[in-house]
Amino acid sequence: MRWAGWLICGLLVMAAQVKAVQEPGREQPGTAPPATTLELIEDLRILAIVNVLQPTRAQCNRLAAAADTARKELAAVEADARAKLEQQRDRLLAARQTALRGGTTPRATDQLLGSAGQAVSTLRGQRIETLIRSLTNQVRTILTSEQAARVENDLAPTIEQPWRHYAGLLGGSAAAGRTRARLPSDPGKWLHELRDLRIDSAEGDPAHEIEDFGKKMSRGLRAGTPLFQETVAWGRNVATQVLAMPSDTFTRRELDLARLVARQDLTARNAQRVQEGKAPETFDPYRWLVEEVLLSPRAVPNLRDRAAAR
Repeated sequence: MRWAGWLICGLLVMAAQVKAVQEPGREQPGTAPPATTLELIEDLRILAIVNVLQPTRAQCNRLAAAADTARKELAAVEADARAKLEQQRDRLLAARQTALRGGTTPRATDQLLGSAGQAVSTLRGQRIETLIRSLTNQVRTILTSEQAARVENDLAPTIEQPWRHYAGLLGGSAAAGRTRARLPSDPGKWLHELRDLRIDSAEGDPAHEIEDFGKKMSRGLRAGTPLFQETVAWGRNVATQVLAMPSDTFTRRELDLARLVARQDLTARNAQRVQEGKAPETFDPYRWLVEEVLLSPRAVPNLRDRAAAR
């Protein structure tokens, strides 16, 4: 799962915090250990998201309580997983002794460990999914509709938000573009397409680029249908207007144009899904906030400190 890497990293951070508390001489009694550099970066990532939402003190406290529930449940999930794997300790010790003597792990041991690992992974995934759904329902009662719209319009699209830069520092360049609850049509993608349209047209044949943009808009639709033809025509028209804009006008309007194209892209694809008897694609901003913020081990202190700072 896409969020599995974040959960593992988060749980490692939690384990390190627990170890630091238990080690004598690391800190004065009754004080929290100082945040590490990676934790401070994660703090900035979370606060960059929260500051876009502008939650009230009461909302911060309710979100912190939900995040605390997540922290405890994730710790319980990992404790249960470790307990199940602990049952294989004797077999692992025997396999180690065989390997030390230059032998290979018995096939039966490999198969058993593989089955045990798969069972633990499946159970972990089921429990985390149940937790995410429960938290999503809680967040749905906390955020306003305006805040949910900010998630969809300003936070979830893959554009140049500060929180993505912090995510990149935490997990490498790939993490900066990583999302879990994904938008069905991303304005960030279309922002790059619109920029490329202008660059490629300046360097090549504008008529070809206009035609190509129409094809991109209709990708995935059944060729020859009225919906396909209407979408291609719509894409050509937008591309023509974009190329006619002065540079300063395009720069000022590019994000609004990207959102417009993304909405049209989703509308067309959902129209085809309805024709095929499929459910329309939707985006859940509440689940997005759960996966991006509440599952982080740094969510609780940041949300509580944000409430105190209000």
